[in-house]
Parts: sequence; structure tokens; C-alpha cells
Amino acid sequence: MTHPSLPNYLAMIAGDEFGISDNDPSCFASDLRLVQSCHRLAGDSLVDQLEAAGLTWMLYSEGTSKNI
Repeated sequence: MTHPSLPNYLAMIAGDEFGISDNDPSCFASDLRLVQSCHRLAGDSLVDQLEAAGLTWMLYSEGTSKNI
């Protein structure tokens, strides 16, 4: 994995960078319906893949409630 961050985050949660190699700033708009240039991904996340296989998963995150 390399820098910038977005490809790294994608690889971490989806196992693939989907050919993305930048931090497209338009993807951080408050209303993504208005943004045409933002990266659109077609693929399943790690969580999607786990659930499709009938496996359960748990999120552990510091500072969050138990009701996530």
C-alpha cells in the first residue's frame, strides 16, 4: 500500500484499491449526490463478503457505545 490515504482505506476494508490512486477532494462534499467526479465503487466490502458467507463479525472501536 502507498500514500495517499484513500487507496489504503479501501484496501483495508475491501481488499482492493479499485484502481484508485488519489484522495479525490470532491468525494468529501457534504452532498455527494451533487458530485459527479467522486469515485464510484462497484464491489463488496469485507463486511459484505463475511455476511454473504454466513459469518458474523464485530466492530471494536475505542470511545463508542456498545449499541453499534
